[in-house]
Amino acid sequence: MTERGLVKRYWPEAILAAALALPWISLIGLGLVWLWQQNALLPWTIGAAVLGLAAIPLLPARGRETAAAAKAAVAAMVPDVPDWDRNAKTAMVAVQTIAETATPLTFDDLDQALNLGQRTIEAVAAVYHPDRPHAWAHFTLPEALLLTEHLAATLRRETLRSFPGARVFRLDHVLRIREGHHRYGSAVRWVTRVGWRVTRIGRVVLSPASALAAEAKALVLDRTSTLLSERARRHATRLLVIELGRTAIELYSGRLVLSATELSDAAAAEAVGATGASDDAPLRVMLAGAINAGKSSTLNALAGEIRGEVSPLPGRNDVVEHIVRQDGKPVLVLVDPPGIGPDAARNARLETLAHRADMVLWVISATQPARQSDVAALRALRSSFAAELDRRPPPILVVLTHIDQLRPAAEWNPPYNVVTPRGRKETMIAEALREVARELDMPEDAVVPVALAPGRDTYNIDMLWGSIAQRLAESRSRQLERIRAGRSGLSLREVAGQLSGSVRLITRLVTKG
Repeated sequence: MTERGLVKRYWPEAILAAALALPWISLIGLGLVWLWQQNALLPWTIGAAVLGLAAIPLLPARGRETAAAAKAAVAAMVPDVPDWDRNAKTAMVAVQTIAETATPLTFDDLDQALNLGQRTIEAVAAVYHPDRPHAWAHFTLPEALLLTEHLAATLRRETLRSFPGARVFRLDHVLRIREGHHRYGSAVRWVTRVGWRVTRIGRVVLSPASALAAEAKALVLDRTSTLLSERARRHATRLLVIELGRTAIELYSGRLVLSATELSDAAAAEAVGATGASDDAPLRVMLAGAINAGKSSTLNALAGEIRGEVSPLPGRNDVVEHIVRQDGKPVLVLVDPPGIGPDAARNARLETLAHRADMVLWVISATQPARQSDVAALRALRSSFAAELDRRPPPILVVLTHIDQLRPAAEWNPPYNVVTPRGRKETMIAEALREVARELDMPEDAVVPVALAPGRDTYNIDMLWGSIAQRLAESRSRQLERIRAGRSGLSLREVAGQLSGSVRLITRLVTKG
């Protein structure tokens, strides 16, 4: 929009703002006139200067900043990114340390700014690639281009948010201002200096006391503006370090492997049996547990229909995936592997499947006291998750089945309060829940007791769904990290396509040349 267009559009608002502001602004001039009429202007000026001079000793104290204050100021700038992994959090701690101790930039020394940026980037790179001699250069060309794209989008957003008139202020305006500065800048600066000196000399000749008060006031204002300028530069420097560190974390963590469109396509490919791309890929939820622990019953209860065989016989040796749909859209993929047991190969397969899962439901029977296989398998699974430094482990929920068979077995009159149990059945369920949580090293709120006996209404499935919902955000973060990691390797199909594209490009260049 042009300047004339702005005037036409906003002239009522401008008149209203002027009508409201002018009476208050005029009080400044009217107050000075009143002081002059009362012969009190000089005493008021001297008093203001004396108060300002008395406050000067406080300025250095206010200019100094304690380590605790610097730490708190930098911590307030750190973006809240809940899906950061351990490496990202460690790298941000290093970035915060640099921001806390950085000397405020003057923004006219390019080398100072470049050195600070290099320190920040190297600190982040050292966390992700500590053993590489040139850790800062450990990224691909597509990642660097994608980083440029993200930075350009961020700069555009901040420009529109923070620079008045950014949509109408064109680059030719800058060129005209620059031409005027080159043509008249030296003359304007000379006139300003001469005029200021003449004013100061004239004040001394006409009124020495007024001149002294004015000089004192100028000294106070100069010291105050210097302090405020240093604070502003310090804040801008820290903001620059934090933003640069955050961007470097995105780069070196591999989170920029895929663009938004590529990530959406990869997420759509996760939807097993989906008819088209969806905004969110269905979460992969793996059911693990010993044979006859109640995995099939849990799967059927979650799916809302018979999906797995409910039988006391040992289960299958294959892996089956079931899609849970809502309004025709896949929301969950329930991965049903064979039950754990003494077979080491089967348990290793379970770990492989768990690394492709976004959540794990560990099904365990309340009536089965021998849980050594569950404890060992879960410990091994946690160890394998801990080795994945580039992504967080999936949340784990324990589904405690067969609670209806606890003593007294003949009693079944739900609901039961396991928080403050009173009857014998409630007490047995609460004790079983605490015992399982202790053996599996799980928090008690991550253990959900259920009853899924055939021919009887399911019990506490709503609570299980609620526990799953509470961990959706964590599961989504795990899913995104898993998809990025899965698409960061070398794809033969992609290489073949790139070779074909390069041949076509060379052919066009040769034929046109």
